[in-house]
Parts: sequence; C-alpha cells; structure tokens
Amino acid sequence: MTDLLNDIYTDGCKAKKYRLSDFFNRWWDEYAQHPAEYITPEQYKAVNAIRVCRTTALGIDTYVCPDCGEVREISHSCKHRFCPSCGWRDTLKWAARMKDKMLRVPHRHVVMTLPHILLDLVKRNKKELLNILMRTSADTLKDWMMHKFGLKIGVIAVLHTYGETKQLHVHTHMIMSWGGIDNGGKIAVPEHDYVHIPSIRKVFRYKFENALIELFDTGRLEHDFHDRMEFIVYQLTLRFLSTYQLSAEVENILSLNSYIDNFMMLVLCMGLAFELPLVTWLLSLLGIVNKSFLRKYRRHAIVIIVIAAAIITPTGDPFTLSVVAIPLYLLYEMSILMIKDKKKTEEEIEDEIALSEE
Repeated sequence: MTDLLNDIYTDGCKAKKYRLSDFFNRWWDEYAQHPAEYITPEQYKAVNAIRVCRTTALGIDTYVCPDCGEVREISHSCKHRFCPSCGWRDTLKWAARMKDKMLRVPHRHVVMTLPHILLDLVKRNKKELLNILMRTSADTLKDWMMHKFGLKIGVIAVLHTYGETKQLHVHTHMIMSWGGIDNGGKIAVPEHDYVHIPSIRKVFRYKFENALIELFDTGRLEHDFHDRMEFIVYQLTLRFLSTYQLSAEVENILSLNSYIDNFMMLVLCMGLAFELPLVTWLLSLLGIVNKSFLRKYRRHAIVIIVIAAAIITPTGDPFTLSVVAIPLYLLYEMSILMIKDKKKTEEEIEDEIALSEE
C-alpha cells in the first residue's frame, strides 16, 4: 500500500504547476506587515519551513551515477508536519500503519462539527476545546455502539480545522469499526445497518456542553462572560442556534460577536416592551390615549402583537409564538388597568343619552 501511495504522490507532485511555497514567497512578507489576525509563532515557523523546503537554503545532496557519470542534486526537505510535501509522506506512512491495525470488519466514516458560534472561543482556547472535541466525538460513538449492540469498537479520529473554502471550520473525521469485541471477547458485527443520527447528535452535544461547562467552572476557559448565568444563557442559545436551520441549502454562519450583538439587541427590545404599561400611563396623563381608546382597538392590538411575535420568533410553531405573544398581550391589558377612568363632563353625558335615545 505504501509503495502504491508513494507512486500516486510522486506523480501528483510532477503535475503541480504551483507549490504552496510559491504563494508564500509572493505574498507572505506583504501580508505579515498587516495581518488580518494575530500570527502565532507556530505559524511563522511553519511558513518559514515551507518557504525553504527543497531549496539550497537547507543544503544539497549530490548523487553521481558510477556508470554514465550523470550528476543529480537533491535539495534537503524541511520535514515540517504542515509542509504539503514532507507532511504528505508522513501521512501516507501513518495511514499504512493504521490500516494494519484495523479490524477485519466493515467501517463507517463519521464527521462531527462544532457550530460556528463557538469559533471565537476556539481561537482563544485552541488546546482545551479541540481536545474536548476529539474526546467527546469518539466517546459518543463508542458509548452508542456499546449501548446499542454491546460492542467495544475502535475509532480513528483526525482533526480538521479548515473547510474546503479555507475558512475556519472545526470538525473531526472519524473512521469507526462497524463491529467490535463483545462481552465474550469475540469479534462481532451488528446484524443491521440502521443508525439513529438524531440520538447520536444529542449525545454528542450533551457531552460537549458538559465538558465546556466544567472548563468554565474550573476557571480554565478564557472568555468575556460576566458571570455563570450569562454563560448558561449562552449555552441555551448555542443549543438552539446549532439545531435551528432555515433550509438544508442554507448554512448557519454564526460567531460569538454576532451572538452578543443580537443578545444585547434582544434584551433592549424586551426591556422596552416591558415598559409598555409605564409609557401608556404617561401618554394617558398627556391626554394622548385613554382607557376607552385601548379597549376599542383591543382586537387591532392583538393582531399587531401576533405579527410582532411572528417576526421575533424564528419558527412558526404555535407554542413558540404563544411564548412571545401572551406576555405582550398581558402587558397590553396591564396598560389598560393602569389608566384611570376619565371623568365625563355634563356635555358628554348628555351626548351619550341623546345617542342612546336615538
């Protein structure tokens, strides 16, 4: 297998028109002067190694054919694990070693992803959160297979931090054995292939949330939350945003900054809504509104409240709609109760009597 992959690798390198080092040599110095984000020492080290890989800067080995006298010079490689040339060879060797260790049973490919709203926390807590992702994703599959089939399986996990578009997209690729060691110590394969994806998703979210809360409680999480209550509210919002989706064709791209902005705007809007009785009372003192006016247009107010609740709530189910609409309606009724009845003048009483007689 190793020889075959090496042949593929060699042919692929010959077909490449550009190397990653070409782009670094052309643009890196200019970008490093005004980077979009902080460049870590590890990133500087990787870029510098890639730029000098297979160049005379690292030295040259000279080979001479004893028969024909042909001379060929081979530049040294950087041997950095992020180098596409050097790292790829190590990847092929690692893949060959893993293949020899795999059970002779069917396997499945599983991908688990973190929602983008967590990316800001990931940037500030790379080691901790990435370790949690790798551990909880593998534990989820192993626990599910043990609970469902009573099998102890094997999992090979690889961390990917960027997607195909080269944007930060933290996820893990796993190869899980669709079979494992049963209680009797024998290798067994499940009789059916059905997998209940929603249940696995819930278990993974539960495990990751618990590990994240533990990280917060022990003071090992770098964050901007003021207290534990704000962090828990963030967790609940994260749970909703990670499951809510307009369409399968629409990707949710959320960040911690956008979440905080939306959360503060929501708090402001709800604060203004709860001031409705006070505002109505002040307007009544100015003679702009009165109790009879609010009662007369109660039905119109209900329609407006339902429309506002439909705009605020992202889903159209009756329960979520009522959670927002009912408090707003109660505030409207409270506004009516807070306004004192206006004393009628003698002329208004005579007008009402005349209208009733007609």
